[in-house]
Amino acid sequence: MNTIPSRREIIITSLVLLLIIAAWLVDSLRHLDNINGDMHVVATMVNKDLHPELYPRDVNYATDELYRFYTPVYRWLLARLWQLTGQFELGLVLLMPFVLGTYLLGMYGLSRKITANPWLALGVTVASAAYFESMGEEIWGSGGSNLMLARTLLTATVPYLTILMLDIWQNPRLSRMVGLGLGIGLVANLHPPSGMHLAVMASAIFVLVQLFSKPYRFQQTYKVSLNLIAMNGAILVGVWPTLANYRRGTAQTNLGTVPFQKLYGIVSEWYDMPFRPLSMPFPALNFTLTTTYLEVMFWFGLSAGLMALSVYLFAPRWYRWLWLIGGLLAVWYAFTLALFNLVIIFALVACYIIYRFQRNSYTTIDSLLVAWAAFIVAQAFMGYYLISKLWHYSELTGLTTLVGEQPRAARFIYLPIYLLVGLAGVALVQELAKRWRKIEPEPTEFSVAIGLLIALSPGLSTVLMQNLLAGLVGLLVTGLALIGLTWAITKLPSYLLLPTSYLLLILIFFGPLATIFAPYLHIPAVNLLDPTARAAKPAFKSVDQDLYAWTKTHTKPDALFFWCEFGPITTLHFRLKAERSLTHNWRDLNQRTYNPGTLVTQYEHYRQYERACRTNPLTALAKAKEAGADFILAPRNFAVEFESTSCFLNDRYAVFPVQAPCQR
Repeated sequence: MNTIPSRREIIITSLVLLLIIAAWLVDSLRHLDNINGDMHVVATMVNKDLHPELYPRDVNYATDELYRFYTPVYRWLLARLWQLTGQFELGLVLLMPFVLGTYLLGMYGLSRKITANPWLALGVTVASAAYFESMGEEIWGSGGSNLMLARTLLTATVPYLTILMLDIWQNPRLSRMVGLGLGIGLVANLHPPSGMHLAVMASAIFVLVQLFSKPYRFQQTYKVSLNLIAMNGAILVGVWPTLANYRRGTAQTNLGTVPFQKLYGIVSEWYDMPFRPLSMPFPALNFTLTTTYLEVMFWFGLSAGLMALSVYLFAPRWYRWLWLIGGLLAVWYAFTLALFNLVIIFALVACYIIYRFQRNSYTTIDSLLVAWAAFIVAQAFMGYYLISKLWHYSELTGLTTLVGEQPRAARFIYLPIYLLVGLAGVALVQELAKRWRKIEPEPTEFSVAIGLLIALSPGLSTVLMQNLLAGLVGLLVTGLALIGLTWAITKLPSYLLLPTSYLLLILIFFGPLATIFAPYLHIPAVNLLDPTARAAKPAFKSVDQDLYAWTKTHTKPDALFFWCEFGPITTLHFRLKAERSLTHNWRDLNQRTYNPGTLVTQYEHYRQYERACRTNPLTALAKAKEAGADFILAPRNFAVEFESTSCFLNDRYAVFPVQAPCQR
């Protein structure tokens, strides 16, 4: 197929991508304040940047000491958007179309380069845009403003960097290596941990390609080393603004005299050592991977990896079997890192590996993408295990930050898998064309149908994991319906083809058909003709808003609140919306893993406060006085016998005075 996009392809692709952006824009506006906990933490940081007088007595935000070196470029951007729109959440909505559009264009270009098929590339692009979690409490995707984190902004640039990497891996030149390194370094200013993982992946895959893709001569070592040094030097130049900040922050970090065993216990509790998460459910099969099973997976994977390397080096005649067994193992481990999301896509990739094995026709790009997935598994899964063990047994406090950051590489596992499913789509289209039509090139309707199937796979995968039988039936019906529908549409007169297809998509995402298709889509669909459906869905109820309004009007800006029996998300909301200081919060401890000298003390305070709240109201009052708090924020039923002394009371919340009676 022609690799140069035609005018018709550009128009169709642009219209579809604009429709996808519009769908998420409408959804973001309907759920404007429904941002997640991480975004509330970021919003609090930005609020403190804009208004330094806020939170003067807060456990974490009295000063900006704990976070001033955290992604300054990202915080600066959000601050400007907040000032421009007058609302943090609205600023995220304004940012989202640019980030999502950048990602969609880059992913389409990358998929188009890999598959040389515009319809399959479009399907892969649409499928990859939604947010999906991975091991390490990470995400991949760019759809929606509720997770417009620093790493989301960096994700939008990864397809472009991958296009550069593919060119360099196949034809390394010093100028290209420097350009790639500078690009990685610059985007690392948005989210340094992701930039670090990208740098490691680019360097490792480059070395592997140079060593194993062709007969290697020792004389090449100098050239390979020079290119590698040049790339990493350019990375340091690009990331220098953030790196300089990080170095200053490290110099100010207070290690103190921290007993390592205490630190280990706290961080292990926070990060679910030795894996994150501690157990992973597989709901479709009613099966859960426990820590023991995960450790078995580590040792088995390490042994398999060493054996695969030995086969490649010393027994190349067995490479075909290495492709099959090693590829399927890489896909399974990748499926684990993806927390069993996208089961249909992973199944298609596994079938593709078997297909290539049967025909003994795997290509360089096939091997490269499988090797990339295997390396991410080694980096995020096995590397994390080894570092956590080294940290434990060596008792090196300086490794604490790395223990928290290493598993975050797992989110990149989605990229090679999405590209592999695009290649699987190419093979499937070719087989369908040969078996059903016996003509070349493959008919457009097959490409469109398979592209649509890939695009719908995330939503169908979710249904499949919830109900195996319903998911399989839905997959079969959907596949047949897509082939029939695309065949029918392609039979329309050419002047009606594009308007009819686009009208159908509009009816699915924004019209009456949204009610039918929404449960099976990973892209938000809503019937805008229905007033109740298009109405905004506020995350905060009137009981929450009443509390925030009362706090702002009846307490001093420097008031300190001690909370009892609420989860960390509720108190994060309170801190941001009411703009008052807190004595403790479980989520706040995460920031202190980068400052171990204060982590142990704050953790012990947190546990003391938590025990006091669980004992009785009088004990909680005594502990709140000890902490210097002005008020206790608690559930309505926390201290029924003391309701008469409360300063504020509604159906959910109660605020009690600590130091002096309320002024009514």
